[in-house]
Amino acid sequence: MLKHKIIIDKMSVKQKITLLTNIKCLSEPEYTSLGIPYTSLARLEDILLKTKEGVSANILARSWNTETLGVVTEEIVSRAKNEGVNFVISPSPKIKIDPYSPAISEDPYLSGRLVGAYLGAIHKAEVPSCVSDFKLKKEDVDYLDLELSQRFLYEYFILPFKIAAKQGECHTVMSAVSGPGNGYGDANLGLMMSAKMGLFHVNMNVLCDEHTPEATAAIWREGGIVMDRGASVLEHAYEKYNKIVKAIHKGHATVNDLEDAYADGSAISDEMIDFAVSRVIDFAFMCKRERGEIDVCDTDPAEEDALLNADAQDMSD
Repeated sequence: MLKHKIIIDKMSVKQKITLLTNIKCLSEPEYTSLGIPYTSLARLEDILLKTKEGVSANILARSWNTETLGVVTEEIVSRAKNEGVNFVISPSPKIKIDPYSPAISEDPYLSGRLVGAYLGAIHKAEVPSCVSDFKLKKEDVDYLDLELSQRFLYEYFILPFKIAAKQGECHTVMSAVSGPGNGYGDANLGLMMSAKMGLFHVNMNVLCDEHTPEATAAIWREGGIVMDRGASVLEHAYEKYNKIVKAIHKGHATVNDLEDAYADGSAISDEMIDFAVSRVIDFAFMCKRERGEIDVCDTDPAEEDALLNADAQDMSD
């Protein structure tokens, strides 16, 4: 049975595609009225800058005092929570590679501990969190060797993220699928898949904020969730799916044509859309559980009732 089927069946195709390409819809009445938990995302940097002190995350981290950093962050996030924010994206623990980088530190352990303090404070405020920027950018690799170094990748890139996520009990990471170039072509896709498959202390949810049509299709195909992107790429893929299906019925195309379109991401079926939507809804329920608002379970309450009724019907038969 499709997870969250009761909710998904209430949604139009347009609503589904919009949700798949903009997770910020989780805070809109159009979706919360369907039974999807209200989830409002904000970056910690933006929350800090909106305070009367107007301090940035990097400046606050320069104290190197994780206790003070944690106390200040917990207080400020608690205020934001009272104003409706209930999911916070932390600064990145990525180390300072180039002289113009705004990163917190050049030391991977220190960077991981400082961002871990931010994440831990967000967790104490009973708000789910996401550790940001688990991806290599072109400006990063411009200062690295021409070929990917696995030792560098782990010791100076992956390690601070692992330290931060574990310390802050974080279950979501912001990543990417597109490569940064310079011999690092598939590095980001590998990082994203590793995050989903146990690289951290748990299998992580993955949010992506890339903005190319190719990246959007690849993100949902690989199990990620799109932060904010126009829906046109998935709308075109759904239109292509329907055209191919009609052509198959008329004898002008074959099932192989449809499978080829699935493989290159240029077509998506209703079943594929529903499965991806269920993943986004599951993310919203996970956030609600982390806030302590519902019991730990794998389904939403309405779906649980439906499953219990189905079990009762099977027993009576």
